Amino acid sequence: MKSVKKSMALLLAMGSMAFCLPGLAQEHVYFSEDFPNGELGGNWNLEASTTIEAAGGPVYGVNMGDYIAMGWVWDLNGQMITNNNRPVATTQLNGRYLLTTVPFTMQTGDITNILSFGYEYMATAAVPASVRNFGVLVRQDGGEWDTVYRMFGETDSLATEFSGFQTVVLPEGYKGAEIELAFCFDAVHQGNSPYGFFISDVDFAAYAPEAVAELEVLSSGFACGTTFPLSLGVSNRGGSAIRSMDFAYSLNGGESKSVSVDSCGIEPLASGQFALSLDLGEAVLDDSNSVVLWNTALNGEAVTAGDTVEYRFLYVDEAYTSAYVPVLEVFTASWCGPCATMNQYLNPAVEELKEAGVLNVVKFQQSGDRYAIPAGESRYSYYGYSMTRGGIPAPIYNGESNMLYWPAGTYPELMTSLQESAEADHRQMAPMRFEFSKFVADTATNMLEIGFTVTTAMDMTANVVTVVTEGTTTGNRGTNGEREFHWVAQAVPSAATGDATDFAKGEPVEFTYYVDLDETNTEEIADLQLVCFAQNRSSKEMYQSASFVDLTYGVVDVANEASDPMPEVRLYPNPAMETAFLSGLENAKVQVFDMTGRMVFEILDADATIELPLDGFHAGTYVVRISQNDSVATRKLSVLR
Repeated sequence: MKSVKKSMALLLAMGSMAFCLPGLAQEHVYFSEDFPNGELGGNWNLEASTTIEAAGGPVYGVNMGDYIAMGWVWDLNGQMITNNNRPVATTQLNGRYLLTTVPFTMQTGDITNILSFGYEYMATAAVPASVRNFGVLVRQDGGEWDTVYRMFGETDSLATEFSGFQTVVLPEGYKGAEIELAFCFDAVHQGNSPYGFFISDVDFAAYAPEAVAELEVLSSGFACGTTFPLSLGVSNRGGSAIRSMDFAYSLNGGESKSVSVDSCGIEPLASGQFALSLDLGEAVLDDSNSVVLWNTALNGEAVTAGDTVEYRFLYVDEAYTSAYVPVLEVFTASWCGPCATMNQYLNPAVEELKEAGVLNVVKFQQSGDRYAIPAGESRYSYYGYSMTRGGIPAPIYNGESNMLYWPAGTYPELMTSLQESAEADHRQMAPMRFEFSKFVADTATNMLEIGFTVTTAMDMTANVVTVVTEGTTTGNRGTNGEREFHWVAQAVPSAATGDATDFAKGEPVEFTYYVDLDETNTEEIADLQLVCFAQNRSSKEMYQSASFVDLTYGVVDVANEASDPMPEVRLYPNPAMETAFLSGLENAKVQVFDMTGRMVFEILDADATIELPLDGFHAGTYVVRISQNDSVATRKLSVLR
């Protein structure tokens, strides 16, 4: 399952303080390599490694731009590819290639030897693992190589792009021996299918044999009601898996309580995230509170010096909170072939989550699609993507990550992960409420008026993004064969990255926007929907999202334009809820009557534009009578509540 929503620690300027015990798990470091400046350090035996002839001499290291990595990529000129794009070469390596370390003497005693490294693979076509595979070899005293790790089975298939972090536990028999390690890459020439395989952040060390938990709080930063939903990150810094954990915690220095997590399954040097429910009990809580949590047992065995974290949080009024609803921003296009495949599975899954109120969704069509809008492309760039790096489809879940990079083998499995993630997030509380007051379309003027308020449970700053979407569109059919598109963004009346707003605890902030529908690709006004969300602009954390589909629309009932004595007089918005305006006046008398003939408003000598306050008006139809320049005209006004 994908992790739940991010921490609000940056927003609150509070956060987590961890008291770790460096060196507790890592007993001895054989070597650590992050490939500085794209070069190999002194941990490598290049004479024992496979020589790759290239222009300028043998090459082994690759500078990826965003980070440093070592890997194998081949192009037509024998050069390593060093930019940030997928490989575009037409010639591959062919054979077995080794990058070998210098000898290391293994530690003895009660330790576990673990090699860890990050990896990234990029290619232009999927291939079977029998064509390309990566492994780790070990040999003792210059003898024969022994394969201790192979990334894929012979019948597996390699996707075009994947990345991750891997740990390899060396067999017990190598303790006390002098050994060499080798990163091994097997490649079979496969026509025009360029690729690259990169390794980064290599670490080889002896670890304590038992599991060791390193803790980090990843929480929402506030509590309400009787429990505190604390999200805890756990990293295993030991040599065996964590299967279960027990913790103790104390609130504001009070008595300690206990909480447990079963069925963890955190492998050595891997991490997990768990939702804990801490009982607030009788603790005295206010605007500044502290919870101290420490590890007391792992796998049923007591921990004498467990890791400890302290987290400061707010206790807030439940009246200003609401159930958290994550948001999915999907970047697609009518010409994107993979988008059609993804949408076959994504659309039904999202529809179910939307109807349950568990997820909000916006699709931004990209450049080249009829429905592309500048704000959509700005948000694509905001998440660090470009058309040459990342590509589409790109379903960004909750501002956190591209779903396509989640660990799932198939689209159905990915949709299961989406459902689990959204439902887990929805069980949390958000520190704010959205309340909608206007979503009205005047089909005479083709103007859309939007109004809502946001109230927060704490002082905070957030960027509020407002998006008008259409439930179903069919006018942007393209080469990918899709006949209709769902939840497509028509307009973003706020700034593309949101309107930066300072909120004070319990004080509602009103937002009003107008959209000229003539400037959108809207096919059916009645199908318009509204999605709003509050986001941290720098961290991209989503604080809350909300949607509104109850659009009110209609045509202003005016006299025939040719016979209307005052075509210059305009009444808007119509229908209206709180305020209406009358423009084009010149020394006019304006009267408003309800359907019983009772005059409910009057103003004399009105010029230019006036406001019609509708505070005391009931829902219904009213007649507006305008007298000016010896002429009389009427307009019908619909008031909504």
